[in-house]
Amino acid sequence: MAPQRAWIRADSSIQIGGGHVMRCLALADELRRCDVEAAFLCVDLPGNLSWLARSAGYQVEWVGTVRSGSDAERWDADADACSAVAGLGDGDWLVVDHYGLDQRWETAMRSRFHRILAIDDLADRSHDCDVLLDQNRIGERTKDYSNLIKPACKVLSGPGFALLSRQYLEWRRKQAPREGRLRRVLVFFGSADEENHTQTALEGIALWGRAVEVTVVIGAANPNLQSIEAQCLGMASAQLHVQTTEMARLITEADCAIGAAGSSTWERCCLGLPSLLAVCAANQEIVAETAAAQGVAHNMGLARELTPESYAAQLECLSATVLKDMEARSRVLVDGKGAMRLAEELLR
Repeated sequence: MAPQRAWIRADSSIQIGGGHVMRCLALADELRRCDVEAAFLCVDLPGNLSWLARSAGYQVEWVGTVRSGSDAERWDADADACSAVAGLGDGDWLVVDHYGLDQRWETAMRSRFHRILAIDDLADRSHDCDVLLDQNRIGERTKDYSNLIKPACKVLSGPGFALLSRQYLEWRRKQAPREGRLRRVLVFFGSADEENHTQTALEGIALWGRAVEVTVVIGAANPNLQSIEAQCLGMASAQLHVQTTEMARLITEADCAIGAAGSSTWERCCLGLPSLLAVCAANQEIVAETAAAQGVAHNMGLARELTPESYAAQLECLSATVLKDMEARSRVLVDGKGAMRLAEELLR
């Protein structure tokens, strides 16, 4: 029986970032095209992006506000709150994309949802789900889940399932190959970038000293907005975009990206953009490792250990040959159809 609705449990905030909500929005859009409406279950956290789901016409239900205690201590309260809002949906899917929720929460939700999709990329906790998606692991690394799921659980893995908005596929179809020249650099460290790695990267570009255009993207919740704005004004050719809806176009226009090794890595790959990746959080380590192993990006390591000199040195290594090779490999690795593939799996 085809599901009528998909309930999506995902959060976003200044600390969490926006990756969970953004990739779930991409899935929701594909399900909507298949006449399955999605609704979001979110906690009202500072700097959350739930308004993006509402602006796209999706139902958003609050299942709590900021609470004390660890995730492990409040999973049961979270399950109760979600159950009270979602109601009974025997044929519906429950999608959970949340590092603080695990097998206990999923098992508690089984009484209302018989089919559960867990989106994960940490492989650090057990799951009680029918399908598990990790868009960051590839090859042997998918075995990281061997002892964390039940034998009947279907595992979907790798950037081929990267959950990207349909706009990336549309821009990919009309995009011309790059020339291998480094004329415009895109800087994006996620929607929040609380530690302000953006500023260090911009200092590195200035230290590098080449005459390049710089496109800087930050989220509206970025606590360093004013200082970044001032820094961009002080550069010869820098444009600042706050909470842009045109990321695909900006990626297409760039020749190289500097940024966090988050979900946006696969957006850049879809459009063939070579990247210098900095690991800003534990869940980004596997992304940086996979991207570097596939030859689509350089893994610069932990962002907190990088200096302006680090960025300048990495930029100096990007020859025309390197850029063209990374572009070709990127486009092969990610074709932009991951959300479509996942939606098809859920509707079988």
